[in-house]
Amino acid sequence: MRSARVRTLAVIGHGMVANKLVESLIRRGAARTWDIVVIGEETEPAYDRVHLSSLFRGTVPTELALADPEVTSDPAVTILSAEKVTDLD
Repeated sequence: MRSARVRTLAVIGHGMVANKLVESLIRRGAARTWDIVVIGEETEPAYDRVHLSSLFRGTVPTELALADPEVTSDPAVTILSAEKVTDLD
Protein backbone atom coordinates (compact mmCIF):
# COMPACT_ATOMS: atom_id res chain seq x y z
CA MET A 1 0.00 0.00 0.00
CA ARG A 2 1.40 3.37 -0.99
CA SER A 3 1.80 6.04 1.64
CA ALA A 4 -0.59 8.97 1.91
CA ARG A 5 2.47 11.19 1.29
CA VAL A 6 2.70 10.05 -2.32
CA ARG A 7 2.11 12.83 -4.83
CA THR A 8 1.38 12.57 -8.55
CA LEU A 9 3.61 13.93 -11.28
CA ALA A 10 1.97 14.30 -14.71
CA VAL A 11 4.39 14.14 -17.64
CA ILE A 12 2.75 15.46 -20.79
CA GLY A 13 4.16 13.76 -23.88
CA HIS A 14 6.13 10.54 -24.15
CA GLY A 15 8.95 11.47 -26.44
CA MET A 16 12.68 11.00 -25.95
CA VAL A 17 13.09 13.69 -23.28
CA ALA A 18 10.03 12.70 -21.27
CA ASN A 19 11.14 9.07 -21.38
CA LYS A 20 14.61 10.00 -20.09
CA LEU A 21 13.04 12.07 -17.30
CA VAL A 22 10.87 9.17 -16.13
CA GLU A 23 13.78 6.70 -16.29
CA SER A 24 16.00 9.07 -14.29
CA LEU A 25 13.32 9.67 -11.68
CA ILE A 26 12.67 5.96 -11.18
CA ARG A 27 16.36 5.09 -10.98
CA ARG A 28 16.85 7.84 -8.37
CA GLY A 29 14.10 6.47 -6.13
CA ALA A 30 11.26 8.87 -6.95
CA ALA A 31 8.78 5.98 -6.85
CA ARG A 32 8.95 6.11 -3.05
CA THR A 33 7.22 9.49 -2.99
CA TRP A 34 5.68 9.98 -6.44
CA ASP A 35 3.21 8.29 -8.75
CA ILE A 36 4.24 9.19 -12.30
CA VAL A 37 1.59 9.42 -15.00
CA VAL A 38 2.88 9.81 -18.56
CA ILE A 39 0.30 11.01 -21.08
CA GLY A 40 1.21 10.71 -24.74
CA GLU A 41 -0.84 11.53 -27.80
CA GLU A 42 0.86 8.90 -29.97
CA THR A 43 -0.26 5.28 -29.85
CA GLU A 44 3.30 4.02 -29.40
CA PRO A 45 5.48 4.56 -26.33
CA ALA A 46 8.69 6.57 -26.64
CA TYR A 47 10.85 5.77 -29.65
CA ASP A 48 14.02 7.15 -31.23
CA ARG A 49 12.72 9.80 -33.61
CA VAL A 50 16.26 10.82 -34.63
CA HIS A 51 16.78 7.48 -36.39
CA LEU A 52 13.24 7.15 -37.71
CA SER A 53 14.43 7.23 -41.33
CA SER A 54 16.35 3.99 -40.67
CA LEU A 55 12.99 2.23 -41.11
CA PHE A 56 13.52 2.72 -44.85
CA ARG A 57 16.75 0.69 -44.59
CA GLY A 58 15.08 -2.27 -42.88
CA THR A 59 15.16 -1.35 -39.21
CA VAL A 60 12.07 -2.68 -37.47
CA PRO A 61 10.07 -0.35 -35.19
CA THR A 62 10.93 -2.32 -32.04
CA GLU A 63 14.61 -1.46 -32.61
CA LEU A 64 13.73 2.21 -32.14
CA ALA A 65 11.88 1.65 -28.87
CA LEU A 66 13.22 3.67 -25.94
CA ALA A 67 10.86 2.77 -23.10
CA ASP A 68 12.67 0.46 -20.67
CA PRO A 69 10.29 -2.35 -19.61
CA GLU A 70 11.86 -2.34 -16.15
CA VAL A 71 10.87 1.31 -15.72
CA THR A 72 7.48 1.15 -17.42
CA SER A 73 6.45 -1.87 -15.35
CA ASP A 74 7.22 -0.06 -12.08
CA PRO A 75 3.97 0.19 -10.06
CA ALA A 76 4.55 3.94 -9.65
CA VAL A 77 4.51 4.52 -13.43
CA THR A 78 1.35 4.71 -15.52
CA ILE A 79 1.60 5.33 -19.25
CA LEU A 80 -1.48 6.53 -21.08
CA SER A 81 -1.00 6.33 -24.86
CA ALA A 82 -3.28 7.78 -27.54
CA GLU A 83 -4.48 10.43 -25.08
CA LYS A 84 -4.46 14.12 -25.90
CA VAL A 85 -4.11 16.63 -23.06
CA THR A 86 -6.23 19.69 -23.76
CA ASP A 87 -6.14 21.35 -20.34
CA LEU A 88 -5.01 20.85 -16.76
CA ASP A 89 -7.02 21.42 -13.64
